[in-house]
Amino acid sequence: MSTGRLRLTPLIVDDADAMVTVLGDRRMYEFIGGAPPTLEELRERYRRLAMQRSATGDQHWFNWIVRLAPDRAVGVVQATVAADRAIADVAWEIGVPRQGRGLATEAAAAMVDWLRAEGVGTVRACIHPDHHASAAVAARVGLTRTDEVVDGEVVWASASPQFRHNANSPERERLRHTRGQSSTGRGMNSAEAGEPPAMASAARITAAAVYEVCSSNGKRVGGRRETASYTSPVQ
Repeated sequence: MSTGRLRLTPLIVDDADAMVTVLGDRRMYEFIGGAPPTLEELRERYRRLAMQRSATGDQHWFNWIVRLAPDRAVGVVQATVAADRAIADVAWEIGVPRQGRGLATEAAAAMVDWLRAEGVGTVRACIHPDHHASAAVAARVGLTRTDEVVDGEVVWASASPQFRHNANSPERERLRHTRGQSSTGRGMNSAEAGEPPAMASAARITAAAVYEVCSSNGKRVGGRRETASYTSPVQ
């Protein structure tokens, strides 16, 4: 995917060489805990991210490196898409030096547009109530703050026009069911046995990365929310 200033390329293991610097600022871990990964840790994490869907096949995983011309990695955007395309949980992350330039909005908007083109029903993100920068990005890409709070985070969501106008659609029923599940250990991808450890988020801070995720599936590891890799189109 491309925008006016950015290219979004599917994540590969070798991206760790550049991303270890992007993720190396400790301010990116203010709200989520943990510490910047070493290169070895990040490469191992990205190896695990090579899986493109959950072991059970009920989720598709997408993960793109955000590149600023000519080819500088500055962040990442992610989406976990239900196999029936009812829901996509999304996330965005931009390294500290490149924040405040609209790059998170530009990259997240491209991702959301792509998801819409693939027929996804509802796009949503969970945002810490004090993370005003991330909330602003969510609003700019068409998500709306809801009354739902999960683990202290506000759910922002946007349904496609067809989904909004069909209150009895299977997709809407799936959304109700998913939101009704336990929120313990939420994250982007399923934490069922056999699922890979996934990409840790660097989020919920006021002056660092813009990165928010939500899902009733997933887990926290070492105080950091882990998410999945996505490198293939919705099928």
